[in-house]
Amino acid sequence: MGNRITLDYNAQSLRFLLEMICEKKNQFTHQDLVYWCDKFVIKYYKYEEHSYIEDLRDQKIKEEATAFQVAQNIGWQWYVHIAQHYTPLEVVQADLNTVQLPLELFQSWYEQMNLSRNWEEVFEARYEEKQKEETTLSRIKTYGRRRKRDIYKEIEEGKVEGQFY
Repeated sequence: MGNRITLDYNAQSLRFLLEMICEKKNQFTHQDLVYWCDKFVIKYYKYEEHSYIEDLRDQKIKEEATAFQVAQNIGWQWYVHIAQHYTPLEVVQADLNTVQLPLELFQSWYEQMNLSRNWEEVFEARYEEKQKEETTLSRIKTYGRRRKRDIYKEIEEGKVEGQFY
């Protein structure tokens, strides 16, 4: 253990790293991941300003922004965990490569990453559903106009008797 992570700093890499921890297949320590996440946060610091929110319709920006938030949270949780469980002297003396965060945190972060990735799929599914609804409504209106025209034609031809309101 204790292998330096050399993956590119992007949402796909972070998702992969979280998946490896969740499946307990990681060949790196939690500390290695935290250091990688710290560098990721430095690369994508622009997402801290919240000016990106208008661009969240762009899937790539949405994934990067979510990955930024997750990476930032991983770092924060690590440092809080260290502060809560170790004295300053213990931190200096401890082998931080052995420190592990709860697996539930990684599972939650992995889920967040997948939700951001699936956002586009959800949007597309909703769009298709809306298109189907509009098509159905259009067909109903078209049928209604045709039927109304046919009824008037039948009235004119005397095929239908009575009054229509």
